[in-house]
Amino acid sequence: MSTTPATVKQEFQSVLCDMCLDSQMPALKTCLKCEISMCAQHLQAHLTTPVLLQTHPLTKPVSPGGLSSGAVIRCPEHGKVLEYYCLDDRTCVCVSCSIEDQHRLHNLKTLSSAQKVLVEKLKEEKKELSERQMQGKALKSWETKQRKALEESSEHLVKAMLALRNIGLTKVASSVSARLDAIQAAQQSIEAALSEEDAHQFLQRFADVHETVQKARAVDFIHGLEENAKPEQVVFDLLKNGHEAVEKVLKLQRDLLTLVDPEKQFWGTDKPTDMIIDQETVGQHFLVSTDFKTLSCCSPTEHVSQRVYFKNSTDCDLHWTMDFSEECSWSVGLCGAGLPSRLSKENTLSGPLYGLEWKNKQFFALHTKRTANTTEKCQSRQSGGMLPQFHLFSEVLNYPLQKSSTRQGLIFENKLEVLWNNSSKSLFFFTRGEYGQIICLHSVGIDSSLPQKLLPFVTLEKKEKGPSTGNSSSSTRASNSYYGGSCSSCPKYADFVCAVHDEKEYDPPSKKRKVI
Repeated sequence: MSTTPATVKQEFQSVLCDMCLDSQMPALKTCLKCEISMCAQHLQAHLTTPVLLQTHPLTKPVSPGGLSSGAVIRCPEHGKVLEYYCLDDRTCVCVSCSIEDQHRLHNLKTLSSAQKVLVEKLKEEKKELSERQMQGKALKSWETKQRKALEESSEHLVKAMLALRNIGLTKVASSVSARLDAIQAAQQSIEAALSEEDAHQFLQRFADVHETVQKARAVDFIHGLEENAKPEQVVFDLLKNGHEAVEKVLKLQRDLLTLVDPEKQFWGTDKPTDMIIDQETVGQHFLVSTDFKTLSCCSPTEHVSQRVYFKNSTDCDLHWTMDFSEECSWSVGLCGAGLPSRLSKENTLSGPLYGLEWKNKQFFALHTKRTANTTEKCQSRQSGGMLPQFHLFSEVLNYPLQKSSTRQGLIFENKLEVLWNNSSKSLFFFTRGEYGQIICLHSVGIDSSLPQKLLPFVTLEKKEKGPSTGNSSSSTRASNSYYGGSCSSCPKYADFVCAVHDEKEYDPPSKKRKVI
């Protein structure tokens, strides 16, 4: 049976004041501690006395039988009325629980006060949930948009694969059908000639029959297309369309990986950036090629260290690949312009730096933090004082073992890929596995409030050694392909090289692998 507001009001009015002596008035409240119901007149003492107001909880009128029959919940341990609410344990307690038991040091409030506190908390949570609901709608909108884009990509891929299949199947099917038709036409022509009894008619048709038979005899039953069907053009079309289909497959795979885990997938650009070395930052021990993509060290007997900058701006996404030789240490990343290659005794720099370092057959993550007195030095810089100082931190990077064909370990073939995502201000360093899979070596988020503009750089360092007896050289490069050989700009000895390459300059990499 449903309870309407009218029946509830009638039920409350049926509870009478326990303190009225003559004619009992309807009760307005029931005191849970006194266990009595009171009308408006007798309720004043509970409402005006501070002690009673704080320690005697009031509730809606409860019938006398309700106080003992369980309508009012009592403490299961002490049998007393539950007067307080423990905010720490989120439960109602009696006065004995608040004094003797585990709730003694907890945050306790009267039921009415606790209700007010929790109502405000629920209102705040409701507001927060409304904001999160908006975020959920944005997430759903993003998922719908991504799904639509991926479905379109999948449809384009299916069409490309069908077109690729049809190129081969249609051409071969047409060729086979034409050759079989030639044989069948010759047979039918011979049968028709043999059935001709009139000599004159037979001889007149013989020339045509002979021509048809010669065509049938010339049919080439080689598998595939015959020469007159121009198989070279079909092969070219298959290779071209096949390459486009493979690109669509790889793009769809990248999009799906980014959809599943967008924070760990970092394919920001489909094509590598054309990186150009800034010649003005090259020291005397280095040579730059005419295309400003190859950097060679021509001082084999000296200990040299050089930080070289690229002209490319970090205002857009950058993606470049670097190949290094085994004879040098190096670091790659982004830093402020004009930083020295070697650190001060305090291990400080005059600008920010974020990068990855390879030294002593180990990777290190490089990042800087402003020193405590940076603000003062920035202010003094305007008046010609000191530059702001940044402390450089270097952390060893350890990687889980990965199985290879020979040993266990991370296979590093001296090739590094670097990606700068300008929108998220994130820098990624990764290499490739045996099957082309991406292995992230390090990633870092860069403070967007830095006053200095960051530039891509590479630092090369070679330890001092004796004179070389040969003219061979190893490679250190920022590239899309493997580079090896002596300095291409001069006849001097090139101890290591750093180069940015085009696809046409590709040479197969050495089969030797370095296992970390």
